[in-house]
Amino acid sequence: MVFCSRMMRTLYFFLHLSALLEKLSYTTAHVAAGSDSRLIAYIGNWQSCPSAAQTDKYTHIIVAFAVSYNQNESKNDCNRQCVIGDNKPISICDDTPNSALVNQWKQAGKKVIVSFGGAGMGESSKGDMNHCWDYCFGKEQFVIQQLSTIVRKQNFDGVDISYKSYTNNDNALNFLRTVTSGLRSTLPDGSILTHSPMDSDLLITSAYYKMLKEEASSLDFIMPQYYDGIYHPVTDGLKGGSYTTISNYMMLVNDMFGGQSNKVVFGFCISDCSATGSNANAEQAVAVMDELRTYYECNGGAFLWTAEHDTNGEWSSAVSQTIATYAGCSCTPISQAVVNATVAPVATPLPQPVEKPTSASVAFEMTCPAGYNGFKATAYCAGFFHCVDGVVTGNPVTCGTRTAFDEAVQYCNWKDAFNCTVEIPFRTSGTPQTVVNPPTLRPVLPSVPDPDVTGLICPVEYTGLQPGPLCDSFFSCVHGVVMGNPISCAKGYKFDISLEYCNADNTVTNCPDWSPPRSLCPVGFIGYKATSNCAGYVYCDNGKQRQKEQSCGEGLFFDEKCSCCNWQDMVDCEEEEG
Repeated sequence: MVFCSRMMRTLYFFLHLSALLEKLSYTTAHVAAGSDSRLIAYIGNWQSCPSAAQTDKYTHIIVAFAVSYNQNESKNDCNRQCVIGDNKPISICDDTPNSALVNQWKQAGKKVIVSFGGAGMGESSKGDMNHCWDYCFGKEQFVIQQLSTIVRKQNFDGVDISYKSYTNNDNALNFLRTVTSGLRSTLPDGSILTHSPMDSDLLITSAYYKMLKEEASSLDFIMPQYYDGIYHPVTDGLKGGSYTTISNYMMLVNDMFGGQSNKVVFGFCISDCSATGSNANAEQAVAVMDELRTYYECNGGAFLWTAEHDTNGEWSSAVSQTIATYAGCSCTPISQAVVNATVAPVATPLPQPVEKPTSASVAFEMTCPAGYNGFKATAYCAGFFHCVDGVVTGNPVTCGTRTAFDEAVQYCNWKDAFNCTVEIPFRTSGTPQTVVNPPTLRPVLPSVPDPDVTGLICPVEYTGLQPGPLCDSFFSCVHGVVMGNPISCAKGYKFDISLEYCNADNTVTNCPDWSPPRSLCPVGFIGYKATSNCAGYVYCDNGKQRQKEQSCGEGLFFDEKCSCCNWQDMVDCEEEEG
């Protein structure tokens, strides 16, 4: 349901802010589920049924999980035919079906989704004994048929796929791809389809990530679990840590969904994630969402694992206040704007120019006021670029036909609705300067896994530990990608590859040769950096070089002012010696 009218937005706002309305009965507190600013709660169907206060503020409820096994303490009993739920209705809570509760939620304006999968189906962590997914591979059409039937019979509004197992084989990827596209075509019209991947599966080198990108058009939104250990937004903020959360979030928005920030729902955990230090109380979750708003004012909202831990609805009451006021932001009326400026800069390569600009031309220089967070117009307001803490972030975005970027309202507005004052200064003498076309060739994140050129290299799709330089340290690999910083062995010890721990140095004889390559990334830098001769570029994530050197192509240099490959005589390149 598109949630756009001013009256509904006002109602939604006061519903979440008014202490008086919080005391109203559950059935009169209607929280509408829209296409952005969602607040989603998982409910474990083995857990106690939640109270009205625990679900009141949520726009979506996800029942977890529909599975193809019977639970067993030592090892789950997998159904070898991949029969979901033993052909019985899926439990909602208290291990029992509760159609009345589902109807109650739906009458209150909430969307109710069933989640297929979960950790009990099998995880990619070391030592996991459950491999129930394996019995579903090759039975994709049967799985699609079962889930579609479950949705229709139990009045669900859609399906979430929660896959946590290995994705380094063709069977798993084919299963995920086929089930995703098949559900999109067989579920009832208007049904919701989403995935809730672990954060490690959303690295650009992950096979799961690539599959999701291919099937992005089938998904209504995606729910990254930013509490599984790779990212730590609660303790490090969105820009801190070895792997920056905002960098991954931007990649999902731009690379996977073509700039649609309302399709990414931020994942939180209240009390089940102490092992990764990722539990988020209400105050911490609000702080994260407020910080996210400085990058994407209009976003997909947040989800919580699980509602059982939302005591008296205190967590959701606080978080909803920072989310609900923006409900409907993705459906700005066309009379106001054609292109909403909250769409972040894209990363799709543009074609090279056919005609070379004259030497008299000058490029528009993107600059941000000190400390500024928001969007600024490009030359003649033809587009906009993003500023974060006074620094240009990403590439410029061009406004649509007959529109220009209006800095006053922060979106692309009709050209005749305001006066643009952003121009390129002209010389007072000599040949008049002409405006250069928009950047010619934008760099893109690599689509093929590359070794980490800081010297820490993981085998393809490997999950485990690897030795650092001279074996005096070790580091973690997840699906072939380096995770975090190296951990030093104690004095007199070296990392033993065969044993995967630090052993007495005189017993370690299998240490590989290692020579550190040179990194081009300044400490803490996020973005693209030119190579020493400016003929190419690399991508940096928090000061760490995350790809090999990429070439701009013949006749082009990388221009750090616009983060693009530009004509060589347009770039002031200072070649480094040595």
